[in-house]
Amino acid sequence: MSKRIIKIRCLLCIIFLIIPIALWVFTLNNSEDTFAQEDTFAQYESEYIVHESSHHINRISSISISYDMPIAMDISQMVDAADVVVVGRYISFDSSWNMARNPNNIHLEDNDNFTEGFLFNFLVDEVIVGDIAKGEIIVNHRVSETVKIIESDAQINDVGIIISRATVEEEISFSVNDPHYIEPEFGVSYMLFLRKNEIFGHYYRAIEPFSMVIAPDRTVRLQSNLINNLGNFYKIVSINGDRTIDVTISSGVSIEDNISYNSLDNVIQQVRLHASSMN
Repeated sequence: MSKRIIKIRCLLCIIFLIIPIALWVFTLNNSEDTFAQEDTFAQYESEYIVHESSHHINRISSISISYDMPIAMDISQMVDAADVVVVGRYISFDSSWNMARNPNNIHLEDNDNFTEGFLFNFLVDEVIVGDIAKGEIIVNHRVSETVKIIESDAQINDVGIIISRATVEEEISFSVNDPHYIEPEFGVSYMLFLRKNEIFGHYYRAIEPFSMVIAPDRTVRLQSNLINNLGNFYKIVSINGDRTIDVTISSGVSIEDNISYNSLDNVIQQVRLHASSMN
């Protein structure tokens, strides 16, 4: 069973009582062979800064994680990314699943990695764009992932060359929430921009943002944690109950919301007009 490929660049220097400070940068590349299709665009670059040592193992005290994913700045880009655009309602939670898949059999989950997805039942009331029938579909939301880190006693010089290979290694893991996830509300009307997972049959976000809430007065509210985003999300995670790691999650770029408070009819007209220009 293969794990995600981790590319690590390390920097160690000595200060005070020979306390090592290390900087690791790795990029995780999700491939279609090992992950559900909706997770293929996710890339992460993380920095690990170590400033303490225990039993010669360099202990990580903080980590910065950034997400590189497609971002739409207007309705036309949202339409371009979507297979279907629909209006409807979330009606119930279906199940959770591991989006990380076995590299030898995508129909099985990967026992070495865990990316949590929530599957919701969504009732399509109106099809704006795409080949899809009215009725129930399943929509997947990427919710979180488990980050695994190997701590060791390896020593690396200031140009990233290993000068002393690891003789002791310890794996730690913790869960990181997807900074783009917004829990859907049941019974509320939405317009969703979706792509279809041809392997599993459900739908997933085509791009970020991909969702608009439809208010009772038939105006829309664009949904995204990137709207007027101020920067980063922060989390402190406990490791084995005896220490913590400061986690900084970069939310990417800031989106200017030029869609909210437009009428639903106006938005539908814009979506259909742009879709027709693509044909």
